[in-house]
Amino acid sequence: MWSAINSRGQWQGEIWNRRRNGSIYPEWLSISAVHGEDGKVLNYIGIFSDITERKEAEARILHLAHHDPLTNLPNRALLQDRLQQVLLQRDGTNAA
Repeated sequence: MWSAINSRGQWQGEIWNRRRNGSIYPEWLSISAVHGEDGKVLNYIGIFSDITERKEAEARILHLAHHDPLTNLPNRALLQDRLQQVLLQRDGTNAA
């Protein structure tokens, strides 16, 4: 993050932050460097958005994509995903 701010003057991305009550939450953060007339950095401006709801919606969508909505049992898409992961970890060798 800091190398991007120093080289390009700005950075944006997803980070995990802590609330006053101690709970951790995801946020989208944008930081820009403010330069003076001499080109030196005077300050940094940061703007953030709490993306907790978006992350929860993504998790719900992923769950619905891999589980039956009626029984909540894993479906064929989840089986294929897990098989693909096992085969990639084993470099194509046999797996049971």
